[in-house]
Amino acid sequence: MLIRLVDVRTKDALYIHASKDGSDVDVRVMTEEIETAADVVQDLVFGFLQKTELKSICCFSRVTDCLDDILETIEQSNLQKTMFAANISENISQVKTFIVRAEASLMIDDIGGMKKNYAEVNS
Repeated sequence: MLIRLVDVRTKDALYIHASKDGSDVDVRVMTEEIETAADVVQDLVFGFLQKTELKSICCFSRVTDCLDDILETIEQSNLQKTMFAANISENISQVKTFIVRAEASLMIDDIGGMKKNYAEVNS
């Protein structure tokens, strides 16, 4: 048995296909909307069949594609964050080095060296 419907929320097609093989019943809900599929399955299982458990398999390619895009964006953001952290750490290390050199130059009365190293800190 195949029932063809239209999802009133999204105007997308909604198909419900049911077949019986001996004592087993196979019901397929075909839609691109995960919310619609969830609503139909819940109403069918809890309301009509009055079951508490159901073996099910689902595939939502549009949602999966969107999730893949989001995960790729997160991965790129994490790479950027790691690069920024490495750059900041490297810059802090360089600033420390220049300050130590400048202070050492001051201790030995090398004013030119001190100015040069403090200038490097500012750049």
